[in-house]
Amino acid sequence: ESLDPRERRPQADIDRRAVQYLIDLRLRRGMLSRSHRRSTAPQRLLALAHCSNSRARCLASLTPRPLPELALRPFEVERYPGWTDGSASLSSSETEPLSLAELLLHADADLAERWRALSLGYPSHNEGSPWLRREIASKYSTESIDERHVNVCAPAEAIYLASRALLAADDHVVATVPLYQSLSEVARSMRCEVSAWRPSAGPPGAPYRFDPADLAALIRPGRTKLVVCNFPHNPTGALPTAAEFARVVAACEAAGCYLLVDEMYRGLEHGSREPLPAACEASAIGVSLSGLSKTVGLPGLRLGWLASRSPAVIQRVAQLKDYTTICPPAPSEVLGAVALRAQPALLERSRAIAAEGLAAARATVAKHPAALEWSEPAAGTFAFVGLKGGGGGGGSSEAYCEALRSRAGLMLMPGALFDLDATAADGSDAARRVRLTYGRADTATLLERWSEDIRRHGVTL
Repeated sequence: ESLDPRERRPQADIDRRAVQYLIDLRLRRGMLSRSHRRSTAPQRLLALAHCSNSRARCLASLTPRPLPELALRPFEVERYPGWTDGSASLSSSETEPLSLAELLLHADADLAERWRALSLGYPSHNEGSPWLRREIASKYSTESIDERHVNVCAPAEAIYLASRALLAADDHVVATVPLYQSLSEVARSMRCEVSAWRPSAGPPGAPYRFDPADLAALIRPGRTKLVVCNFPHNPTGALPTAAEFARVVAACEAAGCYLLVDEMYRGLEHGSREPLPAACEASAIGVSLSGLSKTVGLPGLRLGWLASRSPAVIQRVAQLKDYTTICPPAPSEVLGAVALRAQPALLERSRAIAAEGLAAARATVAKHPAALEWSEPAAGTFAFVGLKGGGGGGGSSEAYCEALRSRAGLMLMPGALFDLDATAADGSDAARRVRLTYGRADTATLLERWSEDIRRHGVTL
């Protein structure tokens, strides 16, 4: 073929890589004229473009192809515009964050020296430094958990790693719903079948409750590979009793499936409620997912972990993490150890803030019985508040939350974002609810703003 631009080639579309290949090939073979060899790359490209039937069509073909569709759907909670549009949040699920200076006040001499001498090189172990993993393991009551059974990672990363470690295509999964999307989305993207374990319906205003009998009915012996729970439960605040949780563990053991429990809010039980046993304490098939973001107000550390008595599970997680973050950040390791050693004091602080915020949230909803419906949470920093549509109308919580952000600059999270796959047959009420949180220091002030908006506008669209 000649590259003379006066000659026409019948090819209508020329791929960028093919064009460059042809140029390079002809340069190597001496097939370009001296003028072509002396010309710039753009000039040579233009010469090739003239060889097609239509220069315009040729150049248009150089536009990058569309990106392929992701198997993972967009993460609706994390993509919600209220996080970035300047709205004041009544739906932030962590407790009031600590400053660095506040946290370091809790450092003992050992950790203060580690912080002073900190190297910003890689930690000694991809799984997390042994001294940090020993600190984490010490928080569990069973001697079966030591540093060999812990992998330190970001909490959200832990969901991804656990799902990929425990599941394969066509596996069956049961998950508590409503839920934080990734707890089931990773499995769905792997072509697993996910069944929803929904809370039992009670009278209006009653606490949410996940009935172990409903879980047992969903488990398919020989087919179900994993049960995913989140206790204390986000967004409802539900918490099984110890006896109910024992039935959950027994059902998984009988079916021979793993039990993954998101325990990010463990330690924020209300009143006299005691924490449930951690999944890794309760059974050899249990996998605990925990971290420091929610309970002690340190989401910026991005420090969490997976704990399991199963060496095979922890080994598989370590292999997968080599493809994600590889290792935890060295500064977060030291600061995380400070928080773990000071955990009793930090939890007391968080519980006090949450208790004050819960009282204010409960009182605010009680002021507007025609517009709002309360369901008492047993733990955590959130309540799943129903919208009755008082004040002249009503509709979906998504439309209401958008209107509230627009006129009042307040963000509430629509309940439907925690139940993306709900159908009319599911009996889900998430579409008429919002996640209201009360773990931040400014909760009472923001609740008063919300209450004033309801007085002026009702819960209308």
